[in-house]
Amino acid sequence: MVPEPKHQNTARNRVVLWFFCIGTLVPVILLLVGLALSTTDQLASGATPRDNSWTLPWWVIWLIWPTWIVLFDAEHWYQIIPAMLIAAPLNGVWYGIMVFAVWYLGRGLRWLVAAMGR
Repeated sequence: MVPEPKHQNTARNRVVLWFFCIGTLVPVILLLVGLALSTTDQLASGATPRDNSWTLPWWVIWLIWPTWIVLFDAEHWYQIIPAMLIAAPLNGVWYGIMVFAVWYLGRGLRWLVAAMGR
């Protein structure tokens, strides 16, 4: 493949940095929203993890917040804060890797379409 021009490198780096920042904020926002909306009965709707109604939310959680597993054993604020200091930047790295992959996938597909048109 042909090397990218300098302006595309700058644009790519800016997009990756932007998504890193978004990915770092997502766990914090999800945690705060979860705390604000939580009730004493977390499964008030009657849904269980084996129920089909959890399938979509489960995959969405793994996609937007794969580092939630770091908080698996955190129950109190003095456990949650250090865990979030690790999980939030890792989540930002995940978002950066994903946007980097999508960027190059799109570039490769454009190259493939152009090659097929010749």
